Amino acid sequence: MLNAPILKETLVNKIYYNSPDGIFIADSTGRYIDVNPSGCEITGYTYEEITNMSLLDITHPDSTNEVINIFKNLKSTGKISSEFKYLKKDGTIFYMQVDAVKIEEETYIAFCKDTTIRKLNEEACTELAIRKELEAELVKKKRQLEIKNEELEAIMESMSDGLFMLDKNYDFEFLNQRGLDFFYEPEKIKSGASFSHTKYYDMKGKLLQIEDMVGSKVLKGEKIKNWRIKAERPDKTLYFSMSGNPIYDEHGEIAAAIICCRDITEEKENEDLIYLQQEQLLKTEKEKNEALIVAIEMKDEFLSIISHEFKTPLTVINSAIQAMELICRDELSVKGKDFVKKIKQNAFRQLRLVNNLLDITRANAGHIKLHKSSVDIVFFTKSIVDSVNIYALQKEIEIQYTASMKKKTIYLDEEKYERIILNLISNAIKFTPKGRSITVSVFTKVIKKRSNICIKVIDTGVGIPQDKQSLIFERFGQVDSSLTRQAEGTGIGLSLVKKLVEAHEGEIHVDSEIGRGSTFTILLPIEKECEQAEAKKFQESKDNRLIQSAAIEFSDIYF
Repeated sequence: MLNAPILKETLVNKIYYNSPDGIFIADSTGRYIDVNPSGCEITGYTYEEITNMSLLDITHPDSTNEVINIFKNLKSTGKISSEFKYLKKDGTIFYMQVDAVKIEEETYIAFCKDTTIRKLNEEACTELAIRKELEAELVKKKRQLEIKNEELEAIMESMSDGLFMLDKNYDFEFLNQRGLDFFYEPEKIKSGASFSHTKYYDMKGKLLQIEDMVGSKVLKGEKIKNWRIKAERPDKTLYFSMSGNPIYDEHGEIAAAIICCRDITEEKENEDLIYLQQEQLLKTEKEKNEALIVAIEMKDEFLSIISHEFKTPLTVINSAIQAMELICRDELSVKGKDFVKKIKQNAFRQLRLVNNLLDITRANAGHIKLHKSSVDIVFFTKSIVDSVNIYALQKEIEIQYTASMKKKTIYLDEEKYERIILNLISNAIKFTPKGRSITVSVFTKVIKKRSNICIKVIDTGVGIPQDKQSLIFERFGQVDSSLTRQAEGTGIGLSLVKKLVEAHEGEIHVDSEIGRGSTFTILLPIEKECEQAEAKKFQESKDNRLIQSAAIEFSDIYF
């Protein structure tokens, strides 16, 4: 009779070698030391083959990292239980449930059960469940898509714009109800007969051929936006605004054209009506302007005639005054001389007004004629300043004259230039209080590579408000009378000055500040051919004319 230890060992060996589960014994590196027959059967390897392999040699690549980590846990905890994917000798994939324990310090035993059939059944069930879930989701998505299509179709059918799709053969793949309304006899549209009765034009009236139509252009790759056309149908004429975009297939080729068409007939009719109304309004305004121009011309002609009629008796009055001063000077009493002086002053005032009216009328009619000659602008300007100095002294105002050069010859109309400077100095004296000064300066200035003569008339008078500075050059334009009550006038002097300056191709500007005075700046171009010209000598007759002109211009200041 066997003793208990021998019996126990015999029993263990029988269990080890006859167990239906694979039993593997490995060392601390994972190399197999021993394996039972079931383990060889499960893996397909012989005992000799498997005892020369490690656990990673039969592990499926998908499970390699997991097996390594589990083996580390086995070495640290002494016990693990898990399921892995393995490879048989013939490459077949199988699954094993592994339960391993540490039996000695460097030795481990694993009890392995083949769970491939169970695993495959579980995966099959999972796959079936997933497939059913996907089928259910697909049915749901299909229904949602059907609903979306129904909604989209309802939207397209209820659109106020026509919507249609053309394929590459110019056949309609889709056409909503509103789109049918754009065609004559829409029931014949598929046969093409609906097009034969309609002519299409662009907005310039050009007859459109099939290759000019929106569908043809879009099928060639163009994107059309708000292209207007006119359609003449047998029953009526319509206007469309059309937009279109190409549709591409998976190969990037144009498969179709989607086109949106809007009826703008009413809008076009309104535009035409507005255009006709605008044309009628413009015609009416033109007629009014023409009538106004005629009225202005008649008024200017009337002013010219009246001014000439005024000038004749004024000339007679001036001649009579000159005769009285020359012949009857010693016979007149002091009171008589005072009356003659007042008559002369008012005659000059009236003559200045008449001259200004005549000149402004000529200027408005574009009849300003310049009689240019070569003039030394430095000497001539000084002569004008000297001729009016007597009037400034009567108001105790000092006039200073400065020039940056001794001589400068330019072409200008002496009489017109004389009127310009006299008017500016006259205004400066009028609006400059007693005891202050006026400066007249002449110098050259280059602007945009053009040489100019610059004349400045600077006063220290009442000044002009900023918002009124552009007004003073307008006809009959005046500053607030509260500032100019001491010397009110017709307001045509500076307007005339501006026109005379511009007739010389020059410019005039003003810079002013209330209470500190004004600066009038004139820029006159220097013509190249005038550089070498010799200035004409200032004749005595011109000196007398200058004195007479100054007396007329300053009739409001002296006496």
